[in-house]
Amino acid sequence: MDELDLITKTAAEFCARHGGAEVLRRRRASQADDSSLLQACVEQGFSGVGLGSEFGGMDLGWQGLSTLLVEGGKQLIELPILSAIQLPVETLMACPKGALREDLIRRLGQGDLRSAVAWQSNQSYPSPYEPDVRAERSNGQWVLSGASSFVLGAIAADGLLVSARGEQGLMIAWVDASNPRLKVRAQNLIDHRNCGQVELNEVLVDDVLIIAQGHHAQMALDRLLDAGRLGLAAQMAGGAQASLDQTLDYLKTRRQFGAAIGSFQALQHRIAEVFIRLQLAQAALRIGVSDFGCGGVKRGRSAALAKAQCGAAYVLAAKEGVQMHGGIGVTDEHDIGFHLKSAQVGNTLFGDGLTCRSVWASWAGY
Repeated sequence: MDELDLITKTAAEFCARHGGAEVLRRRRASQADDSSLLQACVEQGFSGVGLGSEFGGMDLGWQGLSTLLVEGGKQLIELPILSAIQLPVETLMACPKGALREDLIRRLGQGDLRSAVAWQSNQSYPSPYEPDVRAERSNGQWVLSGASSFVLGAIAADGLLVSARGEQGLMIAWVDASNPRLKVRAQNLIDHRNCGQVELNEVLVDDVLIIAQGHHAQMALDRLLDAGRLGLAAQMAGGAQASLDQTLDYLKTRRQFGAAIGSFQALQHRIAEVFIRLQLAQAALRIGVSDFGCGGVKRGRSAALAKAQCGAAYVLAAKEGVQMHGGIGVTDEHDIGFHLKSAQVGNTLFGDGLTCRSVWASWAGY
């Protein structure tokens, strides 16, 4: 058994223990604090799967990480290694080398630190290059004020990588979560994942805490977006597979008019469409994983394609699952409805299908 097979087996067992719709039901009152789940991931050794050996990682890259995220998607859990570790690491990897950058990456990989990236404005279709947080120079320090919404992993983060715009253009700053002028408010999403709004009220930041500026900051945000889209694509591919499997089982066991409803041709055609869309999504995900290390246009196009295809497949699989289960599919007691909620949220974050297709087309010169 090679490393990826072992990761797949271990991840499946882990997610079966820690995931499922029942866990989501219990988390409704916890404001999506997934600290205990992150600690379990660290203890299992998952925190270093996507990191290189120079930072104490396992050198499995996105091939190993996507395997974990697919298994999490099957069990309806957003493994916090994506939002709390990998997304901050990917952002930092595109920043200029420095003592703070190296220390943060090392601590994230070891599981000693959890972070989140606050980049998104309150606009309906936010541009990553136009954050609502503003940076002004005052008495030898930077003063950050503004807000960032839908920050994945913001709840219980030890610190934040904050995207801001000043007179010199974009910048990315490290802000400790203990700063009294920094407030994190939980944003309750329908699938209960860890998400919050970050508010900064004249937060003072020294020059040493500015990790990237100008072109480097833009490159870091580009890599963040590609990583976020690819990670969400992997989660949604897993969720789509689970939705298809649950619906197939139901079609085989539910009987009507003296026959299993799976024998009805109309339903066979609909479930076949779900299967085909899932195959296309899984192919796009494999391309995205393979191309991530290429960087630039190739990485951006493949990540956007994977997100668009996996999002569409998950939404279709979950909607058809609810429809074919009938009335029970929309009840809180049945798991299939949770997949529909997860699909709707995952398809929206980091750009919906239309946005990702536009990104793919623009990178292609259309």
